[in-house]
Amino acid sequence: MAQLKVDKISLEGQKSKAEVDDKEFRVSELKGKARELEIKLDAEEQKLSKLLADKGERKKQLDQYSHERYEINTKLDGIRKELAKIESNLEVLASKKHSYEGLFEGVKTVLENRSVLPGIIGTVQELVQVNEDHKVAVATALQNAFQNIVAKTAMDVKKAIDFLKTNKAGSATFLPLDTIKPNFIPNEMRFAIQKSAGFIGFGNEVVKIDKKYQTVLDFLLATNVIVKTYEEALEIAKLTNYRYHIITLEGERIAPYGAITGGSKKNRNNLFSESNKIKELENKKVQLDSEETKLVAEVSSISEQIELYREASSEIQSAIGASKQASDQIERELKEVKAEFQILTGKELDGEEQSFKSIDEQIIAVIKQISAKETTKEEIDQKMNVLRSLKEGSSEKVTKLNLSISEDRRMAQALKDEYGKLNTNAVLLTEKQRSASERLVQNYNLTFEAANQLEQANVDNEQETRERINILRNEIKALGNVNVEAIAEYEEENERYQNYVTQSGDVVAAIKNLKTVITDMDVEMVEQFKKIIKDVNQALPNTFATLFSGGTASIIYTNPDDILNSGIDIKISPPGKKISNLNLLSGGEKSMVALSVLFSILKVKPIPLVILDEVEAPLDIANVERFAKYLKSFTKETQFMIVTHRMGTMENCDILFGATMQQKGVTKLVQVKLIEAKKMTNAN
Repeated sequence: MAQLKVDKISLEGQKSKAEVDDKEFRVSELKGKARELEIKLDAEEQKLSKLLADKGERKKQLDQYSHERYEINTKLDGIRKELAKIESNLEVLASKKHSYEGLFEGVKTVLENRSVLPGIIGTVQELVQVNEDHKVAVATALQNAFQNIVAKTAMDVKKAIDFLKTNKAGSATFLPLDTIKPNFIPNEMRFAIQKSAGFIGFGNEVVKIDKKYQTVLDFLLATNVIVKTYEEALEIAKLTNYRYHIITLEGERIAPYGAITGGSKKNRNNLFSESNKIKELENKKVQLDSEETKLVAEVSSISEQIELYREASSEIQSAIGASKQASDQIERELKEVKAEFQILTGKELDGEEQSFKSIDEQIIAVIKQISAKETTKEEIDQKMNVLRSLKEGSSEKVTKLNLSISEDRRMAQALKDEYGKLNTNAVLLTEKQRSASERLVQNYNLTFEAANQLEQANVDNEQETRERINILRNEIKALGNVNVEAIAEYEEENERYQNYVTQSGDVVAAIKNLKTVITDMDVEMVEQFKKIIKDVNQALPNTFATLFSGGTASIIYTNPDDILNSGIDIKISPPGKKISNLNLLSGGEKSMVALSVLFSILKVKPIPLVILDEVEAPLDIANVERFAKYLKSFTKETQFMIVTHRMGTMENCDILFGATMQQKGVTKLVQVKLIEAKKMTNAN
């Protein structure tokens, strides 16, 4: 622009040298001035038109941004309302979870005191995780089992049950991991069920749980089958002969032996852990927080654009006003130039051919360029003014924000300090409450609720009461260790003692009865034994004489005063001999004596069957013949089986059995009836 102005002055100087006189110069100057003013006026009008167009475009864009910001703010309001609702629900659910609302009294008491009850893991509903599609079916399968308490051992369960009894706090069902035994469906039946139409899964596989607690699911759900529809459930129930629980996704259940449950139930999903709902709401909250952050960033960006467009519109409006004033000023100057021209020439300035045309054209061209540059400069100045205004506004905002941040930090620090104090107090109170609850449980086996129901003593003087408590505690300490379960143990041991006393009385009575029976049996045995010996002694002399061809024999007691513990001996007198000791007899004679006693016993007490194994082996031929013939006198009442190799004995038998081996390694029995053999011999 500076260079163009220098060129314009140079051209005007050249023009002034070429002028003929002042009047012509002035006329020419007025024509040039008029032309310059017309160019400027035309430039101002173009600039004004452009400014008005820019103003309309800015307003249109501003309206669009304002609408977008309104839409986003409306969406933000909806998200914030939903977030407020979710946060409220989370607070309610968290409060409900920590208060164990909806649980049975006994279950609630155990969970509230699990810190002092060893081995308590939690309820089934706290441990399991179920897919949304299976919730109704699993709720139907588990029902009240959701509130079963999982414990490590049966001893832990006993302590929890004793705690409930002491505090009269209801009952609960426990699942000790060391005692519960799952009941599985056999593999063959599982395979058949899996191939059936509509099969979804077995209950213990559909529900998820930590591996170390899988036994709980196997115990509760291993015999539950989840299927799609009622019709398919009926088919599988028939397949399994109605031995297992068949449950549909809609909650119909076919129980073992054919009972069917179905219909509409409200709030089935409420049986599941509140933690699942809390997790869902927290995930939703995270999603909405992300959306809110994104929308807030969009609103901020759009607000910056709106602010920028507003500042630009304000500058454009100012430029429009300035342009209108400049146009009015140019029009006034042009009017003055035309009036002066009319005075000098008596003619209207109507654009007739001017002198020094070439220089004027150059001057006019330079003026046009200067006008264009001035327009560009004004546009740049306008943008710079917008940026300066924004900068000033931003600086003011930064200053205000810094002040606000300082105030907020001061307030935040004060609130933080207050929160720290409150949190410390809360921790102390919580710890104090926990310690007091633990002392109640450990020292008195009472819950806070149970202790609160006890009769409250009126304390007139707290100091005296505390001193009295200390004295009593010292006296209790002086007593030594006290077993607080001694009464229960005494009752248990006394019950066992009384049981043992009763059993002992029964045993003593039984012993007395047995001794009486034994005494009676001893008397009876003595009498029977004496009778048998007496009867045998009556038959023995005759038998002995028959086998020995004379002589006599008798049985005597070795201890006549104690018949039951006495042995027996045989006193014999063979014909022509005087024997004082049986050992002086020969082997054959000893056998004959033993046979005499045996045959005497058979006379007194006949028996159906007698087996003799080579009893006559030591005898000579004559005695064998005598033995065999005498033996036949007993065959009417007694059957004899004799193992022998003596001919005399075999000749007097009715039937002979022999073993032979016609082929090597093959034993064959041979039977011969002597009577039939004799008949055949005589016939021949």
